[in-house]
Amino acid sequence: MQRDTKIISLVISLNLFYFFIEYYFAQKISSVSLFADSIDFLEDASSNCIALLFMNIAIIYRRYVTYLLLSIFILPAFGAILLIIQKINTPLVPEPFTLTYIALGALLVNLICSVLLSKYKNASNTLLKLIYFSARNDVLSNLAIISAGLITIIYSSQLPDLVVGTFILIINLFAIREIVKDLNKK
Repeated sequence: MQRDTKIISLVISLNLFYFFIEYYFAQKISSVSLFADSIDFLEDASSNCIALLFMNIAIIYRRYVTYLLLSIFILPAFGAILLIIQKINTPLVPEPFTLTYIALGALLVNLICSVLLSKYKNASNTLLKLIYFSARNDVLSNLAIISAGLITIIYSSQLPDLVVGTFILIINLFAIREIVKDLNKK
């Protein structure tokens, strides 16, 4: 149990650290995908904090805590929708090299978190399973942001950033669906 606490605490620290980096650069280069991903880092840190606090509670209460986590998990989806609408109304092309470099850093952080949390992917504790799925999905998001940055280097367009922002929204919604399905089995 102490090892689990250390692993999850490290994941929380990494997520908070990269939230600040990504949020700063998302604002600086006007990137929807980085902004959505920075919100996702904050959501991951929050989810991990709640999972850490409630790991030892009775099974009957875990379902309610998991629903609380799911509500936090939805926040980046709403944030992404608002940012997509804003980006359509105010077309700005994000600086592609910064976008790509920051996404590479996020990919590294999320790969580390995914490896650290991989032991929970088949956990009977849905809270632990949720934090693993979240980290795994973030790796996919980062690969998409890197792709958007590389495409934007070639074609100066806001479209790749918009598409990736939408992609981040969709994978978060699929993760929520998986957790809800898992909860309904119990």
